[in-house]
Amino acid sequence: MTSPTITLAATSLRPRLSPTLVQLVGAGLSMAASSLLSLSDKTRPMALLGALPMVAAFTYLVLAQRRKPLTIEVGPEGLSIVGYQGRPIVFRPLRAEVRRWVLPSIGSRLGDALVVSGRQGTKEVKFTFVVTDGQSAPREAATSDRADFMLQAEVFRTLCSVLGALETQHSPEEPSEKSFVLVPHRGFKSALSVMLPWLGTMGVVGLIGVAGQPLLETSFGRTLIFGATLVAIALGLYFTFRRAGRPAREYLLRFTPTELALEDHGVTLLALRLSELNWHVEAYTFSSRVGSYTFPVVALSSPAGKLRVGVWDQRADFNTPGAPKGKAPQYLVGAPDFPSLLSQLRAKH
Repeated sequence: MTSPTITLAATSLRPRLSPTLVQLVGAGLSMAASSLLSLSDKTRPMALLGALPMVAAFTYLVLAQRRKPLTIEVGPEGLSIVGYQGRPIVFRPLRAEVRRWVLPSIGSRLGDALVVSGRQGTKEVKFTFVVTDGQSAPREAATSDRADFMLQAEVFRTLCSVLGALETQHSPEEPSEKSFVLVPHRGFKSALSVMLPWLGTMGVVGLIGVAGQPLLETSFGRTLIFGATLVAIALGLYFTFRRAGRPAREYLLRFTPTELALEDHGVTLLALRLSELNWHVEAYTFSSRVGSYTFPVVALSSPAGKLRVGVWDQRADFNTPGAPKGKAPQYLVGAPDFPSLLSQLRAKH
């Protein structure tokens, strides 16, 4: 007797091409095209046309980022994703693993991710299904900053159960202790750090253009300048992607019956006695060129020191009405863990 087919609802999140790849390749092609058009007096007036690849990349991302509903079918033939492309994607799952879904380039937890890999004919495929309010991934689970499809919590648990991803559960923590994973908060510095190789690439391309002016008189010189520009752009793409893929350093905030400890791989960096601990919630506003965002921050203090822990999420139920404005947090806790952190503080204080 064959197993029945299970149909689940989902929402697509990711364009078929990586958004970061599209942006960087579009920028790279624009830089290369502008450099090529600028090499000759006849084509120099058309140098602005080099921006067309970047415009095309931006248009693609705007159109592709639209979320659309789709269905997931799990049956005897394997796993089918219907509605993502023109024809259903059908593959046989070989491995399913629950990970912690984290914010790209920042590292704070957004929820849970189910990473499913398998074979579609002879081709290896991998898809990531995410949920914002899940608590299935253990603290020591690997992280994933990829998100292909969004699921509701009940659908996520069903898919995990069907694929056997939750068969090996972690042992629960001791009731006397509770811990939370933190990552450093770097704000604008984080995004700037990721883009440093690409910013350096633009500087190198500019230097090549200026230093290569004497070589523009010959065909060989123009070829040399254009080749050097392409090499610089290719290296910039490589090192930017490599830097963006580095996982954030993680710390542990651990409650014990007597203290709250900040640890770095077993080494205690700060220990605050619960009997001396004072805490309150503040509102931190992060401003950038694309807008301002307000996030809640827990300010903790005791004679031993101070600690500020925020959450990179501006949902209304996280913010305390009338909370005073505060400074930037030192660390970020995952959005699914923030309510539990507040509960622990209320229970211990």
